[in-house]
Parts: sequence; structure tokens; C-alpha cells
Amino acid sequence: MGEFVNREGKQQQHDDDNEVDKNSEPIAFAEAIDEAEQGAIHNLCMRLYGLELKMKRLLRWFEFNWLYFRHPPWDTKVSPPELFAYMQGHSTGRALDMGCGTGTNVMTLAHQGWQAVGVDFALKAIVEGRRTIQRAGLQDRAELRVGSVTDLRDVSGPFDLILDIGCYHGMPAPDRRGYIDNVNRLLRPGGHWLLYTFLKRDATDDRGVDDVEIYGFASALRLVQREDGRDGSRRRASAWMLFERG
Repeated sequence: MGEFVNREGKQQQHDDDNEVDKNSEPIAFAEAIDEAEQGAIHNLCMRLYGLELKMKRLLRWFEFNWLYFRHPPWDTKVSPPELFAYMQGHSTGRALDMGCGTGTNVMTLAHQGWQAVGVDFALKAIVEGRRTIQRAGLQDRAELRVGSVTDLRDVSGPFDLILDIGCYHGMPAPDRRGYIDNVNRLLRPGGHWLLYTFLKRDATDDRGVDDVEIYGFASALRLVQREDGRDGSRRRASAWMLFERG
């Protein structure tokens, strides 16, 4: 009798296990579908994000190249007093101008005895700047290159000064990491990054920088001077910053 009960109990347990398995199969299948759908949605979102970023880069390239066929407001042909102040306080060396436009600051540096290189993706600006350099007889100390400031594999450091007047603050956020990597790679220890930038109006502003981003540079760059002000032409909060590479 005991043996019969035992067999019956085992059979009941076996039937219960089968029922659990049958009930769990649809749940596991549904979870597998959910995971597959989530993966597909994630991949689609990443592709769309990548496409959006490419479109932003392309539109920015068209915008800047088109503006140089007219007269962009920042191309004043005059170097700012902050650059002259820096040169007065530091020995000559090698300088790199990121987003150099027509090369006004590259030529200013060259006139003061620096070896200067400028990079910009606006072909019209570079062509115009090269002609001006040639007319000024500065070919031995000034050079302009067409290229992206996020991809400077053909530029050899180290530089004593990297200058940026209004380039970094207009870049899409994903491209800024590549830019900073280039600054860290090309700037010699003890060298300086002189940056003019807009400050963000709020967290949704995609042009400019905020304190969180500035402090994020601290892994390799030390902020040694900052002067806040306002951009006269665009009525925006702005700042001149001088960073030193450790």
C-alpha cells in the first residue's frame, strides 16, 4: 500500500512538473521575443542616432563653407587682444589654431616669430588664407590645412600653444571627445590651450560649454585663468580660458 502511494505521489509530482514546464514555455518564449525586440529597437535607435549625427556634421560643413563665400561675422581679419597678451607673456614656439578660418591668427602668430599651423574644414577659407600668407611672405612660418579638428592624424606635435576662438563650442557633443583627445595628444607638457567659448544658456543649449564640461577637462588640463564676458555681436555670455597641460 505504501509503495502504491509512493508511486502515485511520484506520478502526481511528475504531472505537476510537466504542467509547470508547459506554463513556463510561453513565458520564456515571450521573454525571448521581448529581448529580441529590445535588441532590434536598440540597434535601430543607434543607427538613427548615427544618421542624425552625420546629418548634423554635413549641415555644419555646408553652413560654414557657404558662409565663407559671403562674409562670416567672426572673420574680422583682426586678432583679439587676448592673443597678443598671451604672446607678450610667453616665449615663441609652435602653435596650432583649431578652426583657423582664413588664418588671421596664424599669420599674427607667425609675424611674432611663432611657427604656426591652422586647421579648418572650410575649403574656401583655407584657399583664401593661403593666398594671403603667400602675399605676406610667411610661407616658412605659417601653414593652413583643410581638415577636421576631430581627426588630426596628419598633424605632428608637440605644440606649445593650441588656440581655439569659437570652434569647440559649436561642435556636436559626440565630436568634442575626439577634439579633446587631440588637444591632449598634441599639446606638450606645460603647454597651453587658449580657448574662447560661448557659455551655455541652460542644459538644453547645444552651443557653448558649462562648468561641468570645463571641470571634465581636468584629467589632463588645468584651468589657470578664466575671464567671463559677453560676445558683443551675438549678445551671449562667453569666456576666455587658459588651460595648461600637466
